[in-house]
Amino acid sequence: MTENKVRGKVKWFDTKRGYGFIGSDAGDVFVHYTAMLGSGYKTLNEGEEVEYELAVSAGGSNNGRRAKNVARLTKLTSGLSANSSYGRPASGLDNAFSLR
Repeated sequence: MTENKVRGKVKWFDTKRGYGFIGSDAGDVFVHYTAMLGSGYKTLNEGEEVEYELAVSAGGSNNGRRAKNVARLTKLTSGLSANSSYGRPASGLDNAFSLR
């Protein structure tokens, strides 16, 4: 099995099923939620930029291409933060301690 660091954009991700595909210059790659770095609820959004290690099965076929150690490179829109472990809008409590 060989591994390379690759950057790409999420083509689609089915949150209910926990998998999707990332598109890059290296071609489309399968991604499963267990391959994502971080804790808590894991999901990806269409068009989100990510970096990952490309794992290829010994046969080297496209069917064996999958992403692992997937990390977000962009901040999410609509009040979501890429640092949020649940991928949901941050609560007002996040800024409560910075108010004086």
